[in-house]
Amino acid sequence: MPPTSVERIATELLTHVSDDATYDLRFEDPGVAIERHFPPLRARALPRGSFVGDACSTDGWYENNIDPEKPWIFYSRDQSERRVRFTVVHELGHHLLQSSGSALLDDLDELGTSGEDVNALEETVCHQFAGAVLIPDSDLSEIIGGGQVLPGHVYELYRHGAASLEAIAVRVASSMSYAGAVVIMGAGSEIGFCASSPGLGRYWWPRASAVDPSGPLARATISESQAVPETFRFGLAYSSQLYCDTLPVNLNLGIATLSDRPSVGTRAVLAETEPRWRDEVQFCAWCITVERDRGWCEDCRGRYCRQCDRCGCISPGEDAVCPVCRLRSPRRPGASVCRDCE
Repeated sequence: MPPTSVERIATELLTHVSDDATYDLRFEDPGVAIERHFPPLRARALPRGSFVGDACSTDGWYENNIDPEKPWIFYSRDQSERRVRFTVVHELGHHLLQSSGSALLDDLDELGTSGEDVNALEETVCHQFAGAVLIPDSDLSEIIGGGQVLPGHVYELYRHGAASLEAIAVRVASSMSYAGAVVIMGAGSEIGFCASSPGLGRYWWPRASAVDPSGPLARATISESQAVPETFRFGLAYSSQLYCDTLPVNLNLGIATLSDRPSVGTRAVLAETEPRWRDEVQFCAWCITVERDRGWCEDCRGRYCRQCDRCGCISPGEDAVCPVCRLRSPRRPGASVCRDCE
């Protein structure tokens, strides 16, 4: 058996959904499909104003605390049909983890290092589960095959499926076996949405980020391009050059794919972006005046602090509350209280 991972847990969760249920979740009313195939689970749409918390990362939540024998999925009706479908299937993932797939919770506990970590991992599992239900492997194989992902493939999956472009972008990017990304561009020269492949590491391109005004992404809604060099994360740290293909759908929508390999023969050569982090003086976000000057972290491409041994992977805002002073203060690795209370 392969080692425990988020991907394996999401795949195992799929075995609890029949082919008929998968079809209905993709193409019929998702609320009706839930009640037909997963009794006693019920689903109800609510106005967005009825939502009182953000425990889940989609526009809905799963409720089984009031009466475990009568669980509910609540979701916002003030969203697009495709968004609603993704939300309902995502919440179904939470239900399956609490019912027929509850054995997988042990795997989540094995992966997580804290309660918050496990909750975040469960959200990721349910996201991947929803993506796999709405964009099954069979569709990826039929439309993309084993080749390089192109913008036309992404649009074809959108036209013939029921998932949103963002969900498709995430699903397709996660299937890339190379360093690449799927980018959705709107009317302005800003990133509408970007999903990166595992080959690009933990770095993503935030929404509303600027793009190179002379690059193909800036013209993605009006001009088609193939294998043109583009700067991934233009103007941001850890940028890199990739080949870019674009497909203008209309004046308000362009689809692009980025890759470290050209989609067609080209003489264009990717330029190496200046690795400024190698020469920058970096100070520890916790120790403030202490320079990070020991070793190198391959994940954040930064050094470690000589005093607290942290790199730049985790921000101070993620510090847990100290049980003594009740403040979010830095603590040494492995310590149960903050440094001030030691």
